[in-house]
Amino acid sequence: MQCCSDAAAPVRRAIWKAVSPFVAPKTKEKIVFLYGKEVPQTLAQHFEPHDVPHEYGGTGALRPITPDAAPWEAPGAPRRRRY
Repeated sequence: MQCCSDAAAPVRRAIWKAVSPFVAPKTKEKIVFLYGKEVPQTLAQHFEPHDVPHEYGGTGALRPITPDAAPWEAPGAPRRRRY
């Protein structure tokens, strides 16, 4: 599993710079930051086109999270304990 993040926000870059020394090298390999024009090519390397929305160079649709997409939040589903 990999994590992709749009690194345009200076705050994210600052947080990563502070946190990354404490992240295991194997975990660092799984984290990819996306920059400007690299976004479509980078996403294409890590995801199938139908999983990437048109806005980011794929063929999929950007869909909001709904109870169908998040069954743990569906009415009648067991509730997680919130602390």
